[in-house]
Amino acid sequence: MPLHWPVMLHRLALTAACIATLVAGVALAEQGGLGLWSAALALGKGDPTLAVQRGDKVGDFLHGLAHDFEVDEQTRQTLLDVRETALELDLTKLYNMLPDAGDGKHELFVTGRAHGRKGYALSMGDTPGRSKGAFGDIDGRISLIPTEFDKSSGYITHQDVSLSTSDVTDRIVVSVLADAFREVEAAAATAPEGAPADDMVLAALRHALPQTLGFMEQFVVVDQLGGMSKGGILAIDAKAHIDLDKLSAASYPALARFLKRMRSLVDGELAFTTTDGKRLGSLTAVSEGSVMGVHFLAKDGALVPFTKTNALPSEAIVFEDLLSINVQMRPRGDVRYQGTRLTLDRWVLPIAYRVSSDGARATSRIRTVPNVELAGDSVFTGWIVSAADSAFDLAGHAEALFEGIAHGPSGKGSVVEMSLSRSGSHWALSERADMLLLDNALIRFAMRIAGNYLIPEDEVVDDLVRLQRLLLGHLASDWATAREGLLATASAP
Repeated sequence: MPLHWPVMLHRLALTAACIATLVAGVALAEQGGLGLWSAALALGKGDPTLAVQRGDKVGDFLHGLAHDFEVDEQTRQTLLDVRETALELDLTKLYNMLPDAGDGKHELFVTGRAHGRKGYALSMGDTPGRSKGAFGDIDGRISLIPTEFDKSSGYITHQDVSLSTSDVTDRIVVSVLADAFREVEAAAATAPEGAPADDMVLAALRHALPQTLGFMEQFVVVDQLGGMSKGGILAIDAKAHIDLDKLSAASYPALARFLKRMRSLVDGELAFTTTDGKRLGSLTAVSEGSVMGVHFLAKDGALVPFTKTNALPSEAIVFEDLLSINVQMRPRGDVRYQGTRLTLDRWVLPIAYRVSSDGARATSRIRTVPNVELAGDSVFTGWIVSAADSAFDLAGHAEALFEGIAHGPSGKGSVVEMSLSRSGSHWALSERADMLLLDNALIRFAMRIAGNYLIPEDEVVDDLVRLQRLLLGHLASDWATAREGLLATASAP
């Protein structure tokens, strides 16, 4: 959706920033050798010098983001305006905020330019920029066109944003991830069968990323990671939470207060399955306690499907060899506010993953509508919600929003796509979405009320920006140390 677009920019930037650092660092070799950084060799396809050259592009990008991030005044104001409309779901307000591109379309372009260690510049306006393909360059746009669906007003929305990965291709990233899984398996295998391997993996991470992990462990508590199960299968069942008292003590009091305010607000799960119902893994988030979780199985660098009772290693998905697969994403969530609960479940979104000579892409065409239920958390609030639902058809308005998404701009469903593919002279990590969103007045009114509770204040955003910059700076510092070890392997006999 266009309303999460600024968040998507941060997600793309942080994902790219971690390609050659955090992701490459989740591998294990001899502690006397490269340590967790052995998987970074895949950045150079085994050539340490080339791996360091590509890693340096990421390291310089991290350093620039951490120390000199420039935003012009017009862009700063645009970001503030978007923040005010984001959680209100006010599409008309957003439409009027965007520059007029003619023929009823309003469109905004975003341009981010990486200047290596010298810094990073972000700007927004009515014209696109020109990218030279430097690692970290951002090019994106968002457009809205008024339309009608089922006698309701809405907008055809288009958004695309890409972040240059320079010469880091999809095959390189897949190789890094596969090597990382293999080495984590080797680390976990040193623990007794069935016993947690938390200490082994955490020790390896701390050895490779001392500054990054030292910073994060000031307020993030790892509750569990997982271990090896029968048949030599790595069972990742990771759970971590943010200690809000420690977060406040670490000089982020506004962010800690905001997260406390969000307590018990949202529970969500994103599960992935094969088309015949076998499980591939899941991501969970629980606002009570600020808990995050990841669950999946792996063997020899491949993803292992599983059922409620058994792992299925014979059906393992080897991404290094994979050219095509169809899977399903099943989101589920509960949103609570002032004694009421909105539940969304039974939503199945197909994902088609395809690999070609131009890269890899995952596409979802949304044609289905989730089950939406509005209820109260007590007898009294349940009665109020039931009366309001009968009078205003609150759940019906929410369902209409999803029906518009399922219809899509051309009646064939809304499309969301992510890719790592060739873009002119360079490669880019991209996200694209073409959707039909209804401008639902009742939902907009409800979100405006809740928005006063949900939208973070300026001091919260300031805390978050400071935290992100410090995190990126620590990653850059850990890379600066690791690169020397990688270079040493190039000259080793």
